Amino acid sequence: MPDMTEQYNTTLSPYEEARFHAWAHQQHKLGDLADYDLRGLWQQTGGEMGSGQAHGPDAYKKPNHPTFSDESVYHGVDGHLGGHWAQTGAKTWDYFASEENMKMNPDLEDYMKQYEPGVRLEKGIPGEVTLRPRATDTRSLP
Repeated sequence: MPDMTEQYNTTLSPYEEARFHAWAHQQHKLGDLADYDLRGLWQQTGGEMGSGQAHGPDAYKKPNHPTFSDESVYHGVDGHLGGHWAQTGAKTWDYFASEENMKMNPDLEDYMKQYEPGVRLEKGIPGEVTLRPRATDTRSLP
């Protein structure tokens, strides 16, 4: 998986950057910078996402994240098209991996077994789902 630590990051002011680094260090999340825009998450949540919340929303997954999806603010940026999540039952999900997901993450099946147990991995996007670049991100965190 390519390291995108220096790419696809929300720009923060110098003051915010210092506060972000203190938070990320305290939460032991600095290793996540390679495939997740923690700055964007930190800015959106006001730094309120604590260590008890190990999984952030897809909104800030970078194109190299194994489950980069069409819910990310980076979907469509520089031509990167992510996969698609589909809820298949009350508590069950399928993840439809895009061609790019599979190329960037050759061990995607192993990743899913380890980090997304119970999620069914499908290779390829179903015909009724059209992946296109996102015009704007209109979602917000609960």
